[in-house]
Amino acid sequence: AEQHRSAKLEAALRARTTERDALQTACDDLARNISVLFNTAKAEIDRKDRDIARLERQVAGVDQRRPPDDRAASSSRKSSSAFSGAGSSDDRASSRASDHRTR
Repeated sequence: AEQHRSAKLEAALRARTTERDALQTACDDLARNISVLFNTAKAEIDRKDRDIARLERQVAGVDQRRPPDDRAASSSRKSSSAFSGAGSSDDRASSRASDHRTR
């Protein structure tokens, strides 16, 4: 009877050990996946920051090449859209860029 009980306990121990090993493997996989996801998201944010900076330089360069009359008209259009409450897409892009840089 004691041998039967001992064999039963050993079988339960093996089952629990197998379960623990499976859970540890799953935990390790999840930790690795979240790390890869974080690094991918960080790289994507860096890439978008570079794109935003490039586009801002491009817009600044186009603005400087415009004749003075065109710059005044463009400036007044931006001002009027700011008063409309919607804000320009440049303002929203700059706001989003500065939001995620502070995180």
